[in-house]
Parts: sequence; C-alpha cells; structure tokens
Amino acid sequence: MSGWALGVIRRVASEAPEDVHEALNNLNRLAQEVQNHLAVDRAKIYLVRRSPAGPLIWRVNSGGPRQSKRVTYSATEGLADWVIRKNSLLLIPPPTEKRRAGTPLLFQGEDREGNAVEVVARPEKQMSGPVPNGVPNDNECTLLYVPVSTGDQVSAVIGVSRDWRSGKVSSESLIAKDARPLETIAPAVAIACQRFLHLEKASVHLAQMQLLTQELSNAKNLAAGYEAVARCVGTLADCAAAILLEFRSQELGGVLFETGFWSAEGTHLATQAPLSISCTNERQDWEEEIRAALERRQPSLRLRRLLVADAGGSKHRRVLAICDIELDLKEPSYFSDRLLERYTGIFFESAVGSLDGLITQLGNRLIEDLTCSPEDSSQPEEPRTSHPTTDLLTTAAKLLRRATGADSVLVYGGESQARVLATVPESDLESWPPIGARSRTAEALISGEGYWILDTKVEARMLDGKLLAALEKVLRWPEGIGPWQVVPVLDGERTVGLLKLLAEHGHPFLGGDHHELAKTVAQQAAREVRRELRRSALERLNAELSLIGAAEGSELGEKLVTALRHWARETLMRPRCEVLLFARSLRSGTLIEATTLECDLREIPRDHRLFHKETRWDRHQRQPIPVQKELSRAGASAPIKVSGDTRLQGFVAIADGREFDPSEAEVLAEAARFLAVFLQAERERNDVRLDMGLFRHQALGAIQGLTSNAKVLAELAVEAEGPTSEVQLYRKRVEYEATQLRLWRENQRFYLSGAQSELRRFRQPLAPILKRCFARYRSAAELRRVEYTLELPQMGNISAYIDTGALETAISNLLDNAVKYVFNKREIILGLRSSREEIQIWIEDVGHGIPAEFKERIFDRSARRAGPDPFRVIAGQGLGLHLVQRIIDQHDGWITVTSLQEDVGHQPGTTSHRVRFTIHLPF
Repeated sequence: MSGWALGVIRRVASEAPEDVHEALNNLNRLAQEVQNHLAVDRAKIYLVRRSPAGPLIWRVNSGGPRQSKRVTYSATEGLADWVIRKNSLLLIPPPTEKRRAGTPLLFQGEDREGNAVEVVARPEKQMSGPVPNGVPNDNECTLLYVPVSTGDQVSAVIGVSRDWRSGKVSSESLIAKDARPLETIAPAVAIACQRFLHLEKASVHLAQMQLLTQELSNAKNLAAGYEAVARCVGTLADCAAAILLEFRSQELGGVLFETGFWSAEGTHLATQAPLSISCTNERQDWEEEIRAALERRQPSLRLRRLLVADAGGSKHRRVLAICDIELDLKEPSYFSDRLLERYTGIFFESAVGSLDGLITQLGNRLIEDLTCSPEDSSQPEEPRTSHPTTDLLTTAAKLLRRATGADSVLVYGGESQARVLATVPESDLESWPPIGARSRTAEALISGEGYWILDTKVEARMLDGKLLAALEKVLRWPEGIGPWQVVPVLDGERTVGLLKLLAEHGHPFLGGDHHELAKTVAQQAAREVRRELRRSALERLNAELSLIGAAEGSELGEKLVTALRHWARETLMRPRCEVLLFARSLRSGTLIEATTLECDLREIPRDHRLFHKETRWDRHQRQPIPVQKELSRAGASAPIKVSGDTRLQGFVAIADGREFDPSEAEVLAEAARFLAVFLQAERERNDVRLDMGLFRHQALGAIQGLTSNAKVLAELAVEAEGPTSEVQLYRKRVEYEATQLRLWRENQRFYLSGAQSELRRFRQPLAPILKRCFARYRSAAELRRVEYTLELPQMGNISAYIDTGALETAISNLLDNAVKYVFNKREIILGLRSSREEIQIWIEDVGHGIPAEFKERIFDRSARRAGPDPFRVIAGQGLGLHLVQRIIDQHDGWITVTSLQEDVGHQPGTTSHRVRFTIHLPF
C-alpha cells in the first residue's frame, strides 16, 4: 500500500462525525478504501460489543452490498473470535481439504509469529458469501485478520480476503504484502471505531434518559422508580442484570439492602429474598461482599462493576451493581470497560437525582390526594368513622401503602396514641396489642422522632419482644415481620397520631426513601387533622354556646367560661386548661368578666394590649398582668373584636402550665372571632338598655320637677300665708319644667323617627334664652375648670321670630358638646350679636379640633368623631348636631363651623384648636 493510500485512509479515519449514522458510514468508507488500495476481493471491520448475553461481534460492513450482522462471541470457534481472544493476526491460506458432512470446518492457518494454528470457523455467521456443501468457502478462501487494539483491549478486527482460484496471489505474498499495511492503519481504525462507539452509546444514553424521565413521571410508587433506574442503567451498560442497592450506616458498620432489580431476561434471576449484606463503611469492601453474595445466591451472575452515587447529591447513598453472565474465558480482553464506565457512571448520577425528584413528586401527589375533598374525588366517598382524625390518618395510610409497597400500615391514635385505630388493609382491631410502655414506639411518641429498622429479626434486641410476637400473630405472616418503620404525626409539638409501616420478612425492604415519603405524608396529615379539628372545634363551640340559653351578667359569664373550658380541654387535649374571659362595650361598659381561676379580676387593666392584638404567654415573656401567676407561665390569648367595629373589645385566655404552639393559638383565635359574633349581640342589648335608661332618666327628671314643685304649691295653698312672690317663683318653675317635658317629648321625635315637630314661633328676645342655657351648664364647666363666659350686647334688646324651646334645645346641644370636647383649664364662650342682615349666636371652645375632611358630614345622622383624649371616653350617639341643624333649618337659618389650630401639644391628642359653631338667624 502506497503512502498516498495510507494518507487517504488516515484522513477518513480522522474525520469527526456529527452523529452515529455518519460514524457508521465512515467505517464503511474505511473498509472500501482498504479494499481498493490492497486490491482484495473483500474488506471487513468487526466491532467488539457488549450485550446482556455476553460480548457480540458486529460486522459493520462486508465490503459489498450486504447488511451488517451481529453474532454472539464464541470462546471455542470463529475466526474473528480467535483474533480477539489471542490478540494476534491470523492468516488462513487456501484450503487443501474438503469438509466432511457433520464435522466442524477446521482452518489451518498461521499467527503473528508464523506458528501453525488450527481454528474452528463459523463461515455462515462471520463471512460474506454462502458456504456450499463440501466446500470450505466459495468466495473467501485466502483470509487475513488483524486485531485493532485500544490500550490493553481489542475493540475491533480488520479482515481481508482474496479468491485463491484466480491465481493472482499466494498466501505467502498475502501476509508479507498486506499484514504490515493493515497493522499500520489499525490505530486510525481504532480511533474511528471509538468515535462510532461513543456516538452510538451517547444516542442510547439520551434515549434511556428520556425513557427514565417518562417512567419516573408516570411511576405510582417507589418500586416502579427503582426498577426504572435499574433497567435504564442496565440497558446502557449492556449487562445481564443490574441491582440497585441502598447503604445505611449503623453503629458497628452498615447494611447494603436491595431496592430494585432488572435483568435482560425480564425475570428475577434469583429466587431468594432481596439482598441484605452487612458490611463496613468502606467502598472497597462492598465489591467483595456483593460478589460473595452473588456467588451464594446466583452462581451464573458475576459482578462487573460497582457504581456509587455521590452522597452529597442524594439524601441516601445509592449503589448499583452491574452484573454479567459468567463465561469461561481465560483472557477477557474484549471488554470496552472505560467507555461503558464513563457513560454508565454519568447516567447513574443523573438517575439518582431523578430518583430523588421522584420522592418529591410522589410526596406532592400524595399531599394532593390527601387534601382532595370527597366532592372533588372521582371515587365514591367511603363511610366516615366516628372521629375525623381517624378518617384522615386512615386515608394517609392507604396512600402510603400504595406508594411504598408496605404490606400493612397501622394507624395509632386516641387520647394516649397507644391504641390501634385502623389498619390498611382492614383487619380485626380488637386483637391488636397496644404499644408497650417502654418500647421504642412509645419513645417515638414522647420525643416526636420516628425510626426505621431494616429487619426486626436482626435488630430484635432493640424492640419489644412481646409486642413483636403479638403483631406477627395478628398479621398471620409465617415468616414474621421484616422491615419496620414508625412515623409520628405531629401538629407542632403535639402528637395527634402515629403511622407504622410493616413488611413481611423476605419482601422488599422499606428504606430511607420510604421513611422520607412517610414523613411528608405525616406532615400533611397533621395539617389536615388540624384543619378538620379546627372546623369540628368551631362546630362543637357553637353547640356549647347554644346550650347556654338566656342568661345575663355574671350568670352569662360563668356559663361562658365553663363552656369554653370544656371546649378547650376536649379540642386542644389539655385536661388542666383554665379560661379567662373579658369583654366590654365602649358605650355601656363591661359585658363579661369571668374566669375559672381563683383571682381578683379587678387587677386586669382595662387598657391592656390584649384588646388590640394577639399575644402569647410563655416562660420567657411575662405580661404585666397580676393574675398571670394564677394563669401559670404558659398560655395563649386572642382578642375578641368584630372586624370594622371598635365598639366591642376584649380577650379570651387559656393556660394549663404547658407552652402553646402557633397552631393552638390559631384555633383559639378562630374561637375568639366566633365569640365576638356571639358577644356582639350582647353588646347591642346592653347599649339599647343604656339608651332606654337615659330615655327614662330624662323623662323622670322633668316629671320629678313637676311633682316636687306641685307639692310645694299645695303646701303653700294650705297654709295660705306664704308670700305672693314665692308662689309666683314656684309657679314659674312648674311652667319651666312643663316646657322642658314638652320639649323632651318633641325632641324624641327627632331622635327616634326623624320627623319634623311643629314649632310655635313668636317674636322673642334672645338674651333670656342664652342666660338660661348658660346657667344650665355652669356646674359642668366648673368641673372642667374652664373659663366660662357669656357675651351679650350692652345696648339694645335683640329679638327674633323663634320657637323658644326648640332654639334652647339647639343651643343646649352645642354647649353640651363644648363641655365634652374642651380641654381642662381652657375656655368656653357663648355669645350673641346682630347686624343689618342677620343675627349670630356662637359657641366657642378651645379643645379637640375637627379635621377638614370631617366638617362636611358632622351634621349627618349618627356621624360622630371620638376625641383622641386617651384619659376619658366621650359619650354620645352623634345625634345632637343633626338635631341642631334640623331646628335651625326650620327657623330659616343656617349653621357654620370653624376649627383653627392654636397650640401644638407634645403628645398625640394634645394639640388644641379653637372651634366655633355659629348659628345664623334672619331678622
């Protein structure tokens, strides 16, 4: 072969193909170039490949139109097989003998050193042409095979052949002329073969990754995910079987236990139970232990390679054993281990990440199924048991059994959580033993931390032997219990139940993934239990309140705290719970002030911050409440208020000596909102009761004045000796009180119905009316220690066409407001003046101001702005100014208001304003 020809072959071999098809075409081109430049009749390239049944010899081309062909490698026959096994060239000269019927075809040839060898041929499988009876090979008679090595491994074989009958060349010249060029181009062919194998394996890698992603997304349980990982990695590795294991460290070493298995034959080659191998933490010891375990369990399998996923990228340390069928080969140099290790190692790391994603995916799916209400489910609703917690935990157990493959799941609950409430699948509950007082399960209930055991027979010393034997008897498992997992269902710091996963001895193990999945479901089950208990708690509280019936005052308070204590003890499972309840109306005062504690409730400050926001008592934060010692150092409280309404304030507090978690505080907050609705009606009743008392007080005051003055007049008439002036004085007082009673009756029409009362208007002087109104509020002004002034014109008597009583009511209301909103030690002025156009009556005070945005609606019915003075509560219903405006309107007048800032205070609500209301009346 010329140097130019070698250059062409090397150039073709050095081309970088883009895909596997182009790489295969390059191999065919190489064979064609060899055939052309060596002037041979055939040129072939054989690739060495793995397969689940062992190595394959793949004839990728035949130098002609025939298709590529795959044949199983043979350790005893085959020409290319011999070259692979011996790693030596092989020359087969023209045959001298014909094959006898029924005997193997023996070829006499030479190796690299020229030694004579005898090889059993398989021409019907490895050669291109047909093999007639009696003729060794009609087309390929002079054969030359040269190995192509990559490192220490034979990865391919180059074969050429000539027709010996043409007489063109002898076998001696063939080896001398062609062997050296073939060995020269063998490294270039090796590179082309490796590129093809890389691209072909990369395409398989991509296909298996897509398949794994699809299968994991459709997996209904962990077993399906484990099997998918083992199958995809095993297919990529071209092995006979793949075993997925998980390593769990223990006190004195660790355990490798089988989680998934795949074999190329589609069946589990081993008939024994899944692998469970005790070993150290060292990886190099794992291979020896697995190899020994395979020899004991299945002698036909041998370990090829052990893949270990990086522990940092996975929650659990996962191991994959790649196994081949045992072959009787002295020199297994045909394996392409480095190529396979590269792809299978990378793929296994990715598969482990996808498997961890499956745990999250299954957890989310189970959470969705658990939170799905019966109305949203396509399955018919099953009959509910007597307690919502049992129903929810039983549903969680069913979901876990389906996802983990556990043979049985037990649901513990009740007041002590030590009794079996339900089993999946269903069983006779009466025969189930309770949890032992000193068992590990009892410890898990107390600590709130679950645990799992791979094999109860191996770790029986860590368990309650009597309880274990009783469970095995109830389950009727002949081989006993194998894996065992316990997961408490925790609502914050409170245990509401327990799930126990069991599998029969010899069945697949329940490992770390199963435990993580069980904890995820248990957490969601706790949330659902909390939500269900919250709903049922409010229903129970409603039932408790409905039994109280008609009660008022202290009797109502006693019944409420008793009902709340009973409710809290049942709902929050706190048998020593005590309750404190306080509620008040801003208008009518205290509504409820009751507790189940022995303490003085008067020690609770009425401006305590519990009125405004939720607080918690714990042993690190002490509230400034004297009765807290009675409530203990741990408890929870919630405000009682109606959204958007500040007329009701209060709080409810519970305590029993233990700390409260946020979930319990949420339940109490919802109960407080429910109580607020209940107490709102009580507030309205008390406010109406107060209004009726004021109504009655105003009427009785005028009547009492009439009665007293009438009695004095009667006494004077009997004596007939009293002075006329004194009789006239009491007569005027009786007339005045009668007028007040008439005005009160008319004013009630404004307050209650809003109708306009008929006024009796006459031309009247205004100064006497202002003097009477001024005198009426003198004592109230003196209590506030304000400068109280009446300003009247010195000259002239101002008169107007008015109803005396109605105008007096209007002025009295304005003076009443001034006394309410004036600051202590400031001033109030009542004045009168006139001009050509109008008469003005003004009331001015220095105190709380009126915001500009509020001026437009202060005369509306029930419009009222409470002053910001934190030291007093200003009473009123917002009806006075509305009545004033109606009276002035009926007098054909109008009223104006101004509010000017005077002094800036240092604290909120202490800035003073000069507020003036001015009544404008026409002449």
